[in-house]
Order: sequence, then C-alpha cells, then structure tokens
Amino acid sequence: EDEAMVRQSAGEMLSILSGTDEFLAEAIAAGGRMRDYFSGLVEDRRRSPRDDVISSLADGDIDGRPLPNEEIFGMCLIIYLAGNTTTSALISNGLYVLAEHPDQRARLAADLGVMEGAVEELLRYESPVQWTSRVTTTDVEMYDQVIPAGDRVLMLIGAAHRDPRQWDRPDAFDVFRPAQRHVAFGDGVHRCIGAPLARLEGRIALELVLDRIPDYEVAGEIERMYISTERGLARLPVKV
Repeated sequence: EDEAMVRQSAGEMLSILSGTDEFLAEAIAAGGRMRDYFSGLVEDRRRSPRDDVISSLADGDIDGRPLPNEEIFGMCLIIYLAGNTTTSALISNGLYVLAEHPDQRARLAADLGVMEGAVEELLRYESPVQWTSRVTTTDVEMYDQVIPAGDRVLMLIGAAHRDPRQWDRPDAFDVFRPAQRHVAFGDGVHRCIGAPLARLEGRIALELVLDRIPDYEVAGEIERMYISTERGLARLPVKV
C-alpha cells in the first residue's frame, strides 16, 4: 500500500545522480524519508517477523553480532533501488528500441521463443547501467599503463558493449545476434544478484506487449532519466 510513495521518494533520491546540484535539496529530503520509512519497517519486523527479506535483514548477524542499522538501511536501498530502476530501464529501453526497429519487432512478435536472446541484445545495445567503478587491490598493467593499487577505476559498460574488438557490427541492433558474454550485470564477485530476476521480468513484459499490442508506435517526445549511472526512460508515450 506504500508503493506509490516509496517509488516517488526513490526517484527523487536518485536525482542526486543527475550530475548537477539542481535536485540536491529534494534528493536529500527524499533520502531522509526513505531512511525513516525503512527504519520503521525494520522495527516492525523485529516486533512481528514475517517471511520476507526485511525480516531476514532485521534478524541478521555478523559473527553473532546484529547487523548495524546503517548496513540494513543500505541493503534495503540497494535491493529496492537497483531492482526497480534498472529493470524499468531495461523494459522502457526495449520498447523504444523495438519501436525504432519495426522490422525486427515484427519478426520477434512472430517468434516470441527467441525473446530470451533478444533481451540479452537489449541489455548490450542499451545497457541500463552505463558505468560503475572499482578500486584496485594491486598494481594492474593494461595497454602499457600501470594502474596503481588503491586507485579508483571508472568502467564504462555502455562503451564496452560497443567495442568492435568484442562485437561484430557493435552499433547495430540485432535481436537475432548469437549469444555472447556481456557485462550489463557486472562480472565476477560483484555480479548483480538480481540478474536472473531482471532477465525474467524483461522477457515477460516484452512478450506480453508484443503479444497484445505488437504494432504500438511512439507518440511524442521521450524523456530520459536524469541519472548519470543509468540509461532509461522517464517517459515513453505510445499509441496503439
């Protein structure tokens, strides 16, 4: 019953990643509301545990010590925010890209059995997460340069997915592109824990749309999300 309020607060909080100070005050205020809201949920679950994720966090421990409230809040945020905006971006990007490629959309609608591969191509072509960063634990040599231990490295996921050394026709969108490894969900120990769910949600949503309204059209100006880390749509008007 709180979904609308939480979604709005989350969107306002994420505006701090817009790259400007324009939304700073409302982002800080929204962050405070999110903190108060999740703190209330955690206290409620401690009093009355349920079979849900927040109850597990509220009862969690590290070597016998309860999880710090700050860590629980951080986990609540990352589970909600990362599992919400990125999947929304995958679906909205997918609908827009397919509308821009009506021939491929028609072929896909006629054979929904290949949707799984189409989702992987959408993740590559319009990566919901555009960049992330890591800190080196040791000196790393790449392309005759040494990145010292302890340095922060910015990794441009969107650029990696257009690298001609890795992809044939990297700037072309092809829902029938043979399966190939990509880094839309990160990699290694930091691989996105929600990757299987995001893939499932994206596939189901796009299958439903193409089954019911395969000939939809974009009807007006789109609006991009004001988040530097992500590429998605805040507004996608369509007509059927």
